[in-house]
Amino acid sequence: MGVLKLIGAGMILVASTAMGFSVAAMYRNRPAELRSLQSALKLLESEIDYASRPLPEALAEVARRLSGPERILLNRASQLLGHGDVSSARRAWELAVEEYFSASSLSGADRDVLIDLGRSLGISDRDDQIRHLRLALSRLVRQEETAEEDRSRNERLWRYLGILSGGVLVLIFI
Repeated sequence: MGVLKLIGAGMILVASTAMGFSVAAMYRNRPAELRSLQSALKLLESEIDYASRPLPEALAEVARRLSGPERILLNRASQLLGHGDVSSARRAWELAVEEYFSASSLSGADRDVLIDLGRSLGISDRDDQIRHLRLALSRLVRQEETAEEDRSRNERLWRYLGILSGGVLVLIFI
């Protein structure tokens, strides 16, 4: 029976440690994702402003240039718009954001910034869309600052919490 207890204790410790490290990874990845999104939106702004591309083409061109997870967001929005699968640019953007959000480390507030941006895409002239892109960029910069503060405060905490909670559970069950 002692071997089973030891195996069980090891499994509890590994599982709780993995959970703690997983949460810590979300805190670590969020600022980088926000920086990548900012770069993507700057490229989108350039495509709309200087290249004067229609929105579906601009989204596809920016997605082609990217390599990170934000490529999924822009590519999906472009696909939805290009194939006529949705009735508006806003809806295409919202669906793409939801798909992207489910696989990202972003917070609900970050998601809201992206959803708000989608409300203005495709319904106004080029200058207004650029103004909304710049507003979203400034909001993402603030979100990045907050994310960096959260990361510095919480990343190590969650790693230790995962290890320690596993240790406590092992002590309780033994």
